[in-house]
Amino acid sequence: MEPHPVGQPADDQGDVRPADGLPLPVHDPRPRRERRQAVSGRAAGLLAAAGLALVFAASAGAALIVGTSGDNLLLGTLKPDRIAALAGNDRIDVAGGGLDRVSCGSGSDLVAADSSDKLSADCEVVSRRVSTDAYYGGGLHATEAEPDSFGSGSTVVATFQVARFSSGGARNIGFAVSDDAGRHWRNGLLPRETVSSRPRGQFSRASDPSVAYDSLHGVWLIAALGFSDNESALLVSRSTDGLHWSAPSVAARKQSGNDGVLFDKDWIVCDNGAASPFRGHCYLSYSDIEHTRLATQTSIDGGRTWSKPVASPDGAGRRGILGAFAPAPQPVVLPSGVVVVPLYDDEIAVVRSTDGGASFSAETVIAPSRFSTSAVRAAPFPSAEVGADGNVLMAWPDCSTGANCAGNDLLFSKSSDGLTWTSPEALPLGPGDHVITGLAADPVRSGRIAVAYYTESRGKLDVHLVRSLDGGVTWSRPLLLSPERIPFGRIAFSNGVMVGDYISTSFAGGRAVAVFMLAQAKVRGRLRQATYAASVAVP
Repeated sequence: MEPHPVGQPADDQGDVRPADGLPLPVHDPRPRRERRQAVSGRAAGLLAAAGLALVFAASAGAALIVGTSGDNLLLGTLKPDRIAALAGNDRIDVAGGGLDRVSCGSGSDLVAADSSDKLSADCEVVSRRVSTDAYYGGGLHATEAEPDSFGSGSTVVATFQVARFSSGGARNIGFAVSDDAGRHWRNGLLPRETVSSRPRGQFSRASDPSVAYDSLHGVWLIAALGFSDNESALLVSRSTDGLHWSAPSVAARKQSGNDGVLFDKDWIVCDNGAASPFRGHCYLSYSDIEHTRLATQTSIDGGRTWSKPVASPDGAGRRGILGAFAPAPQPVVLPSGVVVVPLYDDEIAVVRSTDGGASFSAETVIAPSRFSTSAVRAAPFPSAEVGADGNVLMAWPDCSTGANCAGNDLLFSKSSDGLTWTSPEALPLGPGDHVITGLAADPVRSGRIAVAYYTESRGKLDVHLVRSLDGGVTWSRPLLLSPERIPFGRIAFSNGVMVGDYISTSFAGGRAVAVFMLAQAKVRGRLRQATYAASVAVP
């Protein structure tokens, strides 16, 4: 179940022609003159004899990096590069170095590249860097974190934190939009969200962005938490094209006083079901910290105005809010219009609404929860979507199947109604601690599922994707999306090593589009943690 070629086809990215040049070593951070001396004369021949990749001096300060017939890790420089990977299963990273040109050659190759870089058609898997933090001053720079995404047709919109603070929140909320199923992207920052926005907003920080599409009203919605020293709010920005965004409407607002942030982990979804009696309803679920409960608000006018909060009669979410991990709801909508809200509440559970968000049921428990913590900031949050067959599909990290809860697997379960669920089964992901999962289901083709996730092992992170063509009965081998294993020292720190409490996957144009964070080596002490997206074929 590993189709070939996989990943983003690069035939629309431009061709790469062989470049002329002279041999030098890969990714040496020293000045260019010293780099030439390091491999001049006999040294260059020794590198070639050892089967190592070579770097060639090229015009205008660029380099030609040539691989070998084996498997190579090829790292570009901070200037425009030309890379010829030759044979082998190569991993290539040229993001952040000007206009690069890459020829992958034979083998199964993975490339991380900027949106403008030119890749040959034989680059099978491509992770595009779609946004970077350009802020200076307060916050951790350059960092982006915690993405969400949503797809409709061939359009996918992603949102994420920009310029994370170690103490919580970010300078602003960013967005990126693709109209061709994740192959090309445009990006920007939400206006009037924070004091760092242009035009300027009111709140000092923002966090927890989530995105949805309302097909009835033809509008994209990004929900986020805005907060300052004495005030918290749930903000909803609107766009008809995913690129131009309104000033946010305020769904809820509270004076915090000395109590800190009073909302957390908001998530938005809209009912787009053609047969649903509640089509055009959008639902915003979140932790109501003041009342220690899970709350949901409803909009019926494309996110302009919102109802008062509604909670479950049994106070669902209370144990999560008072415990180690927030409820982190992820509402989804069945074709019938029934709203199902998965959450963590010291166990994996759901609440339901059958009346368009006017009321919610008591909790239905899906499974107990055990979670193995590490240096990575992660939690046992569920990720859920509804497939083309109408089933709710859900995945979450859990250590119950491992010896002594030493590391997490990703468990998978599904339901036709949100009440009765299949027994959770571990996805076949191999060794490592698997955390922070994002599940997507194809809304058009039944049975197609994709799950992106991070794997932690020996102080480093990788990003992978697995796919199913039969509703989760069988799964592909994990597909690597990160060329380098990411050392923790490259990643932002905020109550742990933080790439975000979420990762995301969405289907667009029949492809699975994963949105995630990668972190490159620091430059002059500045972090380089950015948002990437990979568009992957799901036959």
